[in-house]
This record gives sequence, structure tokens and C-alpha cells, in this order.
Amino acid sequence: MVTTLAAAPGLRVEDYRCDGRSANTDERIDGFELVFVRRGAFQVESARGRALADAQSMLLFHRGEQFRVTHPANCGDHCLIVGFDESLLADLFSRTPLLDDGRPEAPFAALHVACPPGLHAAALRLAKRLVAQGGDPLLAAEELAPLVARALETAPVAESASRRESAEASDLAEAVRLALARRLGDRLPLAELAAPLGVSPYHLARVFRRQTGTSIHQYRLELRLREAFGRLLAGERDLTGLALDLGFADHAHFTNAFRRRFGLPPSRARGERRQAIVSAPRPRRRPPGAA
Repeated sequence: MVTTLAAAPGLRVEDYRCDGRSANTDERIDGFELVFVRRGAFQVESARGRALADAQSMLLFHRGEQFRVTHPANCGDHCLIVGFDESLLADLFSRTPLLDDGRPEAPFAALHVACPPGLHAAALRLAKRLVAQGGDPLLAAEELAPLVARALETAPVAESASRRESAEASDLAEAVRLALARRLGDRLPLAELAAPLGVSPYHLARVFRRQTGTSIHQYRLELRLREAFGRLLAGERDLTGLALDLGFADHAHFTNAFRRRFGLPPSRARGERRQAIVSAPRPRRRPPGAA
């Protein structure tokens, strides 16, 4: 299901939900798109390669690009789609290293990149503001541009590291991410993750850290916290039930982890209606007359 959150000349913002039960689908992009994965996981395959997208991912599509979507995790997905025309693309992304200046018709150098910490929360918060303000096109144009530009400026660090790994290592890390998506609230022992892959637990842990830059445990924790943040913004009120459903030991464990990650307790995030919780650092204003 696709819901338009905002539309302006050369710009559209959509909320996309899929239950994961539909058959594999072949799709085609009408314009240039950046996709923030809010919840869930799915696999995308195009002429540029294959990628597993989860809540720590962003996808970048060219105009007219064809791709196939599958749901190996059987958990569905929920995404925020930001679409641009050619003029806005050139204006917003002129200085990002993710662009290939020699190919204006296919400018993105990567199909899939990691979504840096903080951007996921900022994207969700902005989507909620667009809904609350009736899809105000001025709000969308002013606040989406720096959000997306920041995303494209910071993403290449993680992407370049993953490209150095072998296909086998990439497949192992993807298998772990799929297992986490399927059983996000379960306490999975490392040995249980490694056994079906035919590798030792410690080898799997080393490969995953090299691929993602973090441990399996920390990756799962971040997925859980992003899931919690999204559900709180959607109106979830039972904090204890949410904590247990996502695999936290108890309410206190969840609250402490959430506070460390987002800088406020879950109870405040649920009703937060001000600007995005995490935003790009801004330069301080100089006092009048300062040099």
C-alpha cells in the first residue's frame, strides 16, 4: 500500500507498506528515488546487483531502473520513499561521492548503502510531521533536502568497507541479517546462527564485524531500537509489552538502552512532537559584530 505524504514540483514523499505475503514482484522506477527502510526486511535485485535491505539500510534507484523484490525473511516491510526529478537531483546531490558524474542518467554509484545512526530516527520523525501538517510541500522541500543530502554524504564510508569483502563473506553477513529480521525478538545464541551456515561461531562473528563495522549483538540491538522508535511514534502505549516483544529482559533494560541511543526515555519519544530527535550538527551563530 502506498500513501502520498507530500508532493511538490519535482518532489514526492510516500509511505510504502508491504505485508510480505505477496508473490515476488517486478517493479520499475519512474523517477530518481531514495528509500529509507523503516521496518522489516526484503531483498532487491537489479542489473546493478543484489541487496538485502533492513532498517539499517537505504536504497538508491535510477530513473527507469527495473528491479525485483522478494521477501526471504517473511516479515514484510515499511519504507519511506523520497522521489526527485532531474533538476532537484542535480541541486541536492551535486557534491556527494555517491554520484557518478559521467553518467547523469544513472548517477548513483551504489544500489544499497548503510543508513547512518540518527538518520533513521530523523526520517521517521519527518514523516510524522508531514502527516501532522497535511503534507505541507514547503516543509517537505525545506527539510527533506538536507536530510537526504546528509544521508548521501555520510553513507560511502560503510559502503566502501563492505565492497572490499569477498562474495562469501557478504553472503554470510546477509544470512545473519536475515536471521535477525525473522527472529528479532528472540535470544539467538551465536552457535545457532553459525551452525546452518557451516562456519564456526567465532569466524561468523569476525566476518560480520568486518562487513558491517559492528558486532552481531550491536546490530541486533540497533534494529530493535529502531523498531521500538517506529512503534512508539505510531502510538504504542504498552512499554513493558513492547520491551518483551523485542527481546529486552525487562522494562528497565529497554528504557536504559533507549535512553542511551536516543537521549530520552521511551515515554517521551511516544509523545514527542517537536523537531527531529537526531539532526545534523549545525554551526553556532556568531554574535553581532563578531569577527
